[in-house]
Amino acid sequence: MNNQNIYKYDISFKDNNHPIEIFCKEKYQNYYIRGQIIELSAENYPILVRDADVTYHIVVFVLANNKHFSKFIPSDMVLNSELGLFFASNPQDFSEIQKIQDSMFHPLARQALGYKGINSNPIILANQNDVPIPDNQYLRDSIESKKDIILLDLHAYVKNFELDLPYDAPWPEMQVNFMSNYFNRIHALCGYQFSNESEYVNNKFIAWLDHLYEIIYWNFNYQYLEKQKFFDILFNIGGLSYQWIEYRRITGEYLKLLNTFKNKIDIDGDLFPLKKFCYSFFNDLLQNLETTEIITKCEYCHDYFPYKKNKKYCSLKSEGKDCGEKARNKRFYKAHKDTILPNARKTTRELRNWYKEKGIKN
Repeated sequence: MNNQNIYKYDISFKDNNHPIEIFCKEKYQNYYIRGQIIELSAENYPILVRDADVTYHIVVFVLANNKHFSKFIPSDMVLNSELGLFFASNPQDFSEIQKIQDSMFHPLARQALGYKGINSNPIILANQNDVPIPDNQYLRDSIESKKDIILLDLHAYVKNFELDLPYDAPWPEMQVNFMSNYFNRIHALCGYQFSNESEYVNNKFIAWLDHLYEIIYWNFNYQYLEKQKFFDILFNIGGLSYQWIEYRRITGEYLKLLNTFKNKIDIDGDLFPLKKFCYSFFNDLLQNLETTEIITKCEYCHDYFPYKKNKKYCSLKSEGKDCGEKARNKRFYKAHKDTILPNARKTTRELRNWYKEKGIKN
């Protein structure tokens, strides 16, 4: 499904202490589709990044059934709406719960309980086609087991904004380079917050992510990624991101670390949503390095090497492996396999002579 538009909403938050609630009229296999967006900015989460005044949005989508929503009785709960907590299946019930909650507490009691009051943010009414509903084993198993609430997607993006540098760049090319490599990149958030080298770590933000993990683990019964592994992945990606942001150069050692991490994961595979959220920061880093022509992916082994115009494969001189030759031999085999296979039983000497005759290096 086309779900890109849902991550391009440029909505102004009236109250960035609450999420924007997303509702969908259509159901999916008897589940309500619900979502939320929160805003992370210098106002409510200061020192998220060092060099730019950007605003991040994080969006979560879930499927939830009537049994899940029936657990919440307005008179028995304090409604502090936050990312990952869903109390109503439709806008009408959500507004009604807010009114009941607001009338229950004296202002002093609200302050003591940390009650934030009514969520004044606009509500989004989305179509089912706007919502990311993946076709993966996790979702199929969750629906089959009739889970009350199912995590569909967790995604971070940078809110659309007009670039307004606080100072004039001394050289135009510096401004272009700065813009293309930094702004609108979510890997910068991961780099500053999850790198052992970074001096700008915001412990409150890490604590917030820890809290979000607890909500997903306990409220959604999501036990497919251990917390330690969750943070290990983010710190690995954060280290790679911060090195690029801080030093602006790609070394052989950096590429080795980048390729080693890449080869341990499957970004485009059938990943569960929480792990996919972690890897989205790494995917964003790779996209940034590729689109700015810093690195190129080998068309044969899929490792990355320093960008060079028209270079498609790892070379023996630079990368220690001749993927170009392997690719040519592979193409030759596919084109001549009907001839090659009958010759497979030739003696070694005969086979070598045959390879030589055909111009195949072996």
